[in-house]
Amino acid sequence: WAATDQLMSPWWRDLWRVYLCTGLRDKLVMDMRFDQIDFERGVYLIEPLARGAKRRRKKLSQDERKRPIEMPLSSYVLGILKKRQMFAPKGPAGEWVWYSTETTRRKTKELPRLTDPRSSWQRTTPVIGYWLYKHDLRRSFASLAATVDPSAVLALSLLMLHSSKTVSKALGVPQIT
Repeated sequence: WAATDQLMSPWWRDLWRVYLCTGLRDKLVMDMRFDQIDFERGVYLIEPLARGAKRRRKKLSQDERKRPIEMPLSSYVLGILKKRQMFAPKGPAGEWVWYSTETTRRKTKELPRLTDPRSSWQRTTPVIGYWLYKHDLRRSFASLAATVDPSAVLALSLLMLHSSKTVSKALGVPQIT
């Protein structure tokens, strides 16, 4: 955690921390838009058919396809998102949470989105002793949460958008909605 403060640019550090503090899949983090964040209620409204939500169109009713998945966000993550929103560029580029403040090498007026944190995150490798991938942060979220409350493994699985049917079967408990 301390290494991210000292060795990463703020936007890459924030991205790293959102991965770790939410346990969300890569596409759900990278495709996050400000209009999907309900700051008052503290939830991320995820479209059920979004890549990374792992919902199958044919298994969802028309109503289920329209109703967003409400993912609770911690006050810490909401703070990161509010700060990013304060400095978001105007126009379409500013709709994305992970906007970039620099233009690409191509001659274009649009500001690109952040896409690949590997070179920035690599700076922590010599300090912490190993390389971290985005999915490692998802697994760390699960490990930490399971350590905090081992009895809440079903709730944790649902927070990670795992299928309640699959989780229930693995645990030998009835499926809940």
